[in-house]
Amino acid sequence: MKWRRLSSVALTCLGLVVACGGNIERDRNLERASSDSSDSLPVPPRSCEQQAPGADHRCGKNHDEDCCASPLVPGGTFNRLNDPRFPATISSFRMDKFEVTVGRLRRFVEGYPASWPDQGQGANPHIPGSGWRTQWFTPASRFGDFRQKEAILAQLRCDFELLVGPQEDPRGHQRFATWTDTPTAESETRPVNCVTWLTAFAFCAWDGGRLPTETEYLYVAAGGDEQREYPWGSAPWDDRTAQVSSYPGHPTPYSALRPLEPVGSRPLGASRWGQLDLLGGVNEYFFDARPAQDPPLPLDFVNPCNDCADTRTVEGEELDYRRSDIGNFASNPAYQYPTYLNRRGGVIAADSAWIGRGFRCVRDP
Repeated sequence: MKWRRLSSVALTCLGLVVACGGNIERDRNLERASSDSSDSLPVPPRSCEQQAPGADHRCGKNHDEDCCASPLVPGGTFNRLNDPRFPATISSFRMDKFEVTVGRLRRFVEGYPASWPDQGQGANPHIPGSGWRTQWFTPASRFGDFRQKEAILAQLRCDFELLVGPQEDPRGHQRFATWTDTPTAESETRPVNCVTWLTAFAFCAWDGGRLPTETEYLYVAAGGDEQREYPWGSAPWDDRTAQVSSYPGHPTPYSALRPLEPVGSRPLGASRWGQLDLLGGVNEYFFDARPAQDPPLPLDFVNPCNDCADTRTVEGEELDYRRSDIGNFASNPAYQYPTYLNRRGGVIAADSAWIGRGFRCVRDP
């Protein structure tokens, strides 16, 4: 990895412990991520083969990191939500360092619909029947016929008039869309948003990976058996570790929100194995479905859990509801989450989208 050593910051903090607060812990986190993880992949992700902007080696705060880096996450056992009632065991896997950028998704869109998965692609090797299902390739989605490229573009443009009508949302979401029909200097390294779960699954399968399970994601966010409060440790959230709203109101009015920044803009928020933006940025989709209860129970985890995923769905629904993490750029963690890992994320219909929804892929080692 191309992490910068922050030894000078740490030395300064030796004499200014009170002023530096949690900086020492976060700086050591960066050092550890640099030495403990491997970004090298046996097969480069398809999205980065052409080394286009946002799919090259110019991601991160200093524009010098591999946009497709996917550090190894060693397997182990931990407690989901840091609660001993919900232990889980996970096999080793790789999780992409960054959320999927506009630049990486662009090649998938350019090749559409030929880039859509075949039956069974994108499967988790530990979960039978977890690959793509051709019946998901439907002409009856909220954004139109998914067999046509225009349906994908309607999502990415945040064209919510198609979804809820102009009276409910007079196109206000569109100014937060990170997608641009033509690449710009700003667009390609920003995390893609306004994407459906179906598109996220399809991209990861096409890219040589898959969507993470909820348990895999929680394992990385907790630092495995370190059982962290936040992905970077126990230091309280601040604007250096996560891009989220700092406004006291909830929900934060759109007029007060800052646009989504490029991936990896908060390096002090690095997880134990180097992943960035696990809090803030966009809500990231999981493979897991919504439990059969309606509404779902907050702690209705699958138990026991050995490389598990929740595949329970509500009977009779044409499309499943799928889970995501908590804390996007429109969130206020200080208001909503006393600690990051004290609750589960939300659910959303697989063919629905929103400005705060995006994703990252995982890969088998």
